[in-house]
Amino acid sequence: MKTDSSLKKSDNYKNKNEFLNLLKSFTYAFNGIWYAIKNERNMRIHICAAVFVIEFAIIYGLSFLQYAVLILTIGAVIAAELFNTALEACLNLYSKDYNRLIKVSKDVSAAAVLILAICSVFIAFFMFSDIKKLTGVFSFLTAHLWAMALFILEIIIAVIFVFSVKKKI
Repeated sequence: MKTDSSLKKSDNYKNKNEFLNLLKSFTYAFNGIWYAIKNERNMRIHICAAVFVIEFAIIYGLSFLQYAVLILTIGAVIAAELFNTALEACLNLYSKDYNRLIKVSKDVSAAAVLILAICSVFIAFFMFSDIKKLTGVFSFLTAHLWAMALFILEIIIAVIFVFSVKKKI
């Protein structure tokens, strides 16, 4: 029969193992994100777009609810791209040869990401449609040359990031 002290040690060991397993699961998730960033150009495009939109939103000034919608929209597009990447990896594992149904699966998965990305553009259009605030953003950029220079530098870095990363599976 186990004593109270041996039960506590057992419980502590179990709790420690559960915590380590939790940390491992986060590591696996971040590995998946990193894989998609390294190997999927469209993921890099989504990330760059998200950075630009968040920066624009900060200057524009959104309500808390608008920020919540913005973050959910960005998260949905990135999650959809991750699902698309996972499906493509599984289908590539299944067959390297051309298969019409695999092509259909990949095309439909990519279409789902595209539809979500298009919807996110419409959401952004509605969120950023206040002409006074838009004028304020452009006035800010033109009045602060350092901000304009930083913006141009970010565009250059984004183009390099999107198009120069080579696949390393």
